[in-house]
Amino acid sequence: MEKIIKEKLTSLLSTDEDILSVEQLGGMTNQNYLVKTTSNQYIVKFFGKGTDKLINRQNEKFNLDLLKDLKLDVENYLFDIEAGIKVNQYIKSANTLNSTTIKTKFEKIAPILQTVHASGKELKGEFAPFEEIKKYETLIQGEISYPNYETVRKLVFSLKEELEEIGIDKKSCHIDLVPENFIEGPDGHLYLIDWEYSSMNDPMWDLAALFLESEFTSDEEENFLSHYESDLTPVSREKIRIYKILQDIIWSLWTIYKEENGADFGDYGISRYSRAVKELDSMGGSDED
Repeated sequence: MEKIIKEKLTSLLSTDEDILSVEQLGGMTNQNYLVKTTSNQYIVKFFGKGTDKLINRQNEKFNLDLLKDLKLDVENYLFDIEAGIKVNQYIKSANTLNSTTIKTKFEKIAPILQTVHASGKELKGEFAPFEEIKKYETLIQGEISYPNYETVRKLVFSLKEELEEIGIDKKSCHIDLVPENFIEGPDGHLYLIDWEYSSMNDPMWDLAALFLESEFTSDEEENFLSHYESDLTPVSREKIRIYKILQDIIWSLWTIYKEENGADFGDYGISRYSRAVKELDSMGGSDED
């Protein structure tokens, strides 16, 4: 792996700069490595197996360039679509947020999301949840073995009309707001990284993702919304609730596809699916036993 990384980093390394170590990091989508050289450190990402069917890298590269002036992300040094590799700035001594620490950073996270959603940036790509469900269903080669999937699916698609009645906004969105995508530098600056799924979507999707991925309580959600809600960034709690269901269904299908390609996420997929069913039940929906 070190040999491959060195070949790809040649254009970035100075003549007297040598790779000292390569350390594999975590990640659900890509293969991520921390590369230390004699004078610098980099985050090197190899696009994960099968992600070419999930992520439009041309759109991602365009969106990163378009959003660069907002200064929300770490610096990107290399984005080679053909080679399937990205090289990003490494923030030394940075803290990666988790589902606990993220809840102490509302005053920093809310302005970041306000900046994205009210930026007026026209990102390439549109994240259409119901089309995403169909996409994953097509990509999955085997059986979708979740209990009563077809019944649940009908209930999920019935939410489309409700969303359209409320009104769907199309703004620039991050899409994948897991807590680990927020990192805080030693100077206190908070970065939002990993814009692979970035596209035009309803901002309430981002809020739903933030709340789901870090398991906010109802009180924590309201606390965050008190920091986020403004004339430029209005809030619809009903849309957030619907988008939570759609996200759990989409990422449960994503899990099946990824596991067909060799990944192992344990009970992640069925847990998300079950949570969606439970929420549908609370809305008067599912007949699942």
